[in-house]
Amino acid sequence: MGTIKVIHISDLHYSPQNLIESDRCTGYSIQYAESAKPDLFIISGDATDHRIDVHSEAAKALIGRVKQASNIAPVILLQGTFSHEPKGTLKSIAHCQGKHPIFVADKLQQIIFTKEGNFIGSSDEHFTEKDQDLLFNAKSVITAIPVLNQAEIAAKVGTGRDIQYEMRQYILEYIKNSQKFIAMAKEADIPTLGISHGTVYQSITEHGFLMTKDHEFMPEDMFDTGCSAFLLGHIHRHQYWTNDQGQIAAYPGSIGCFHFGDDDPKGFLEWNISSIRAEFKFIQTPAQLKKTVTFNSEPDLKVLEELRDFEGELRIQYLVNEENLQCVDRVKIESMLPNAEITYDQRIVKIHRSRAEGISLENDLASKLEHWSKATGEKIDNLQSKLILLQEKSVQEIVRESLSPA
Repeated sequence: MGTIKVIHISDLHYSPQNLIESDRCTGYSIQYAESAKPDLFIISGDATDHRIDVHSEAAKALIGRVKQASNIAPVILLQGTFSHEPKGTLKSIAHCQGKHPIFVADKLQQIIFTKEGNFIGSSDEHFTEKDQDLLFNAKSVITAIPVLNQAEIAAKVGTGRDIQYEMRQYILEYIKNSQKFIAMAKEADIPTLGISHGTVYQSITEHGFLMTKDHEFMPEDMFDTGCSAFLLGHIHRHQYWTNDQGQIAAYPGSIGCFHFGDDDPKGFLEWNISSIRAEFKFIQTPAQLKKTVTFNSEPDLKVLEELRDFEGELRIQYLVNEENLQCVDRVKIESMLPNAEITYDQRIVKIHRSRAEGISLENDLASKLEHWSKATGEKIDNLQSKLILLQEKSVQEIVRESLSPA
């Protein structure tokens, strides 16, 4: 039975802000691949976090890592979310290939990965029976479903319609038209896999939210392709789906930790895929943790003391009254947590002073003070007697009497 080994990484999010995390974790996956010796290396979208200048350190680091990967095995770069990975970004990266070719999957297309390690893309959205001879030299058949341009789909199906619904119908039609060639590949004992960047119904985000809207796939849609494995990108939490036929669809999750509140292990997948089944192994990367500690008042030093050995980014959220701002000793907190990169999220509770209704009707200061105490709930204790003292004596007399021996 023919099998193919694939290293599958996703959501690298290279940018000036993420450079250290992205590059450390991506570098780890490439180092692993050097010893694993995969047949294919796949990045399933969002290699960048946003449009980045080609001369920036982040762009140079990403291009260098992709070139390293292509010195190990042929590489497929799948188009991700356009806001993260603007159109044309991947083709610029692909010009810097190493020993093996880099294929950019930026449209609905089927791809034959040849025994020599090259790629043949379908001229249309899918191969047909006329392309059957290509299977004699195929090591794998790949069905690509990258992020689609909504404007292009709207131009094909017509405007004034629910574009999310129409895009899903368009993808389902593509899956249906791709099934025949996938079945031919399976019959020839050739491994088949799908790659996509999108949201699966009821997938769970890195913050624990269940995705029930704006999804491209139901789990059964991916299995309907007939592919043994479906390699996904976009959701940052690692998760997977299986069925009784041995098919598996999986997100590796993001390569690193890019958001506070994301406490799951980060990593990538090592796949072994045949014509009838697939399996993967999750490999954890040395992602830097991002932890949030929340207080409803000033930070509790006893709680923070328990985090003395924490290494990573720590966000401390707290509420503090305006008059108690000086009570938060950041120098002491930072000395307690020498290995943490601390960010403070300080929320100040403003003090609003309001006039005690009816106070102007009182005839003397003592009565006004008592009225104010009742209206605001503030205790005045022995202030009344001191107020009377101030009214009856001069400051010098009060000081002299206070300092004289009893």
